[in-house]
Amino acid sequence: MQIMRFKVSLGILIFSVFALNAQSQEKVTKATPKSYDQFFEMDASYEIGGGRVNNAMLNRFLFGGFIDEDIKTTNFNRLNQLNIAGQSGDFRWTYRQENRKLFHRESLGFQVNLEWHNIAQIRFTSDLFKTVFYGNSSSVDLEAQLSKSGFFYLNYYGISGGLNRYSNNKKHFYLANIQLNIGNNYQELNLKDATLFTSQNGDKLAFNGQINYAYLESSAYNFGQFHGFGLGLDFLYRYKSKANSVFEFRLDDFGFIRWPKKIKLLHYTDPIIWEGMEVANILQMPDSVFSTSLSDTVNDFLNQNTTSSPTTNFTNFSLHLGYKHNLIPDKLDVEGIIKYWFTGYMYGEHRLNLYYSVNSRLTIIPSVGYGRYSRFNFGIGLKLQQKNGTSIVLGTNYLSGIIVQQKFAGFGGFINFTRQI
Repeated sequence: MQIMRFKVSLGILIFSVFALNAQSQEKVTKATPKSYDQFFEMDASYEIGGGRVNNAMLNRFLFGGFIDEDIKTTNFNRLNQLNIAGQSGDFRWTYRQENRKLFHRESLGFQVNLEWHNIAQIRFTSDLFKTVFYGNSSSVDLEAQLSKSGFFYLNYYGISGGLNRYSNNKKHFYLANIQLNIGNNYQELNLKDATLFTSQNGDKLAFNGQINYAYLESSAYNFGQFHGFGLGLDFLYRYKSKANSVFEFRLDDFGFIRWPKKIKLLHYTDPIIWEGMEVANILQMPDSVFSTSLSDTVNDFLNQNTTSSPTTNFTNFSLHLGYKHNLIPDKLDVEGIIKYWFTGYMYGEHRLNLYYSVNSRLTIIPSVGYGRYSRFNFGIGLKLQQKNGTSIVLGTNYLSGIIVQQKFAGFGGFINFTRQI
């Protein structure tokens, strides 16, 4: 469902891009030149990855298909003791003015933004993977280690505005936003010191450990509803040297959301024991158990052990460092990026981009990266530049994952539309 909503948003974005572009070509502009720069910008991206689980298995798991023993074994052997998987969808609309006189100050500007962010991430042990895909019978008379496994989900919107400024020599650029965060949905599950024991003949399961679970009441959830509010901050600093090198520091989505009501909190430390029937494989229990006994037991357990309480969580804030250097004038640039997230489970990202200008209108952007929701991946992007100040950048950081699914993990894409008005 989250993937479908993103596809709809991306479709609206692409339609808007070409509609605005077509409209601009039909008009003959006779307005007097502005004393400032004015931009309209839209960004959209979507990424999903299984960490060390390759795309051959991830595609079958997400979209249906038989996962045979060879695929299971191959991916189990790729795992660390602790692993991550997840997806991120982001959309931003921006209107920005630069290099104008504002509040009696020269070279000052402003911007306003509308944003949407959707994050779903899981962290799992190799024993949890084995239990899910092989059943608990693979750990008979052993304790499957589940500690530090968890789940994090956050869906929120943002409305922000702020100022930007160039230095007198145009080498330094500063930008800051204050954002109103609007929370739509939040869930977070963490297991601490957790194990799952299965007896020899399968007639007893015992879970030991600490469960911490926060979630929005399901009856209250709708994709368009607002249940939490908070504040955030964006900051950007960019320096351009005489040698056409650019250094950039960026702090994105540094903020919080306060959920005043309808959040259920579970903190449970007592053992959970299932006995009285043979359960050699919890994935192959009778349908009647799942439809009645198990679902009722889970609901009763949550109703008896949760409390409703306000809670606060951080948004998905990140730190970005970038350096771009011109190697051949008007032809070739190289860019290095380091990015870290401080919420959820996502890996830091390290990426190297090359910008090869075929001509004044077309730039090819091959890339290699490590991190986020996968290990190494190779990507490709295209930048289309028009004389009327319109540019479109689109591509994927997961070209290798699309082509060689047995060796690489992750897929997704991005698109940016910028129009200088």
